[in-house]
Amino acid sequence: MFRVIHGVLTAAELADVVGELRVGRFNDGAASARGSARQVKHNEQLDPKQHQALISSVTRKIVGHSHFRGFAMPLDTHPVLINRFSVGMEYGNHIDVASVGGMRTDLSLTLFLSDPASYEGGELVVETEVGEQSFKLPAGSLLLYPANRMHRVNKVARGERLAAVSWAKSAIADTEKRDLCVDLDMALHRLCSRHGSCTETDQISKVINKLRHLWGRESG
Repeated sequence: MFRVIHGVLTAAELADVVGELRVGRFNDGAASARGSARQVKHNEQLDPKQHQALISSVTRKIVGHSHFRGFAMPLDTHPVLINRFSVGMEYGNHIDVASVGGMRTDLSLTLFLSDPASYEGGELVVETEVGEQSFKLPAGSLLLYPANRMHRVNKVARGERLAAVSWAKSAIADTEKRDLCVDLDMALHRLCSRHGSCTETDQISKVINKLRHLWGRESG
């Protein structure tokens, strides 16, 4: 399932990040791609050695967000890669690698850093069960989706698209099982907010925890 998380970065934090990127050092993005993805990746990537503090800061903001933790159930998250797409740049259809730095990649994430009105094109298009879905979220918003989905970034026709991408290893590797736990947990919170804690909500909480333990052991 696809999860959109708004407000991962505040307006002030976003301004600081974008301000540093305006004077940042970027390299050819294809250098970090693997396999056939290298042939279709046409963007620029922020030099991680020159901007370690910024990369660590953005990664911490994502990992520390309560909705990210609730949706992803992360055991580990890779430091973000910050990409820039200028006019004419794109990233063709590809599937993310199954592991990065020895970490299993269950989930892919994109944190949008540019105001969508400031550029044309540059949509993130992801394959779903019912066809392709296009995303162009407000700056500071994050999209979380299964890492095994074919996706692309459309060619930028005007302006500049900035985004941070990363991957997470989840406590529950299976997408359907993880989403079931998330949906049950969200329903439980709604019930508790309306009616308070009771025998029924305690039973639901017990079931959720048992499923997390069971499916977490399966994931290894």
